[in-house]
Amino acid sequence: MVILAVATTTTGSSVNARQLVPDKDCLFTHSLDKCKPDSSRKCPGGFSLNINSQCIPNKCPKGFVKHDNDETGK
Repeated sequence: MVILAVATTTTGSSVNARQLVPDKDCLFTHSLDKCKPDSSRKCPGGFSLNINSQCIPNKCPKGFVKHDNDETGK
């Protein structure tokens, strides 16, 4: 998935284009624009779609662990 942000001049020519792609920042701040899925609601490899329709990494960063079926709420 690649999202391009393009700035244009008054003449309509492209001045600057930068790619917004999901990265590790999306784990804790998934509301960032770069965490949005593509137009077909798909995330890039290594990312999953969360309940808020944002892409989040599939694996935890070093020092963290995911507890599946943990009903403690922690």
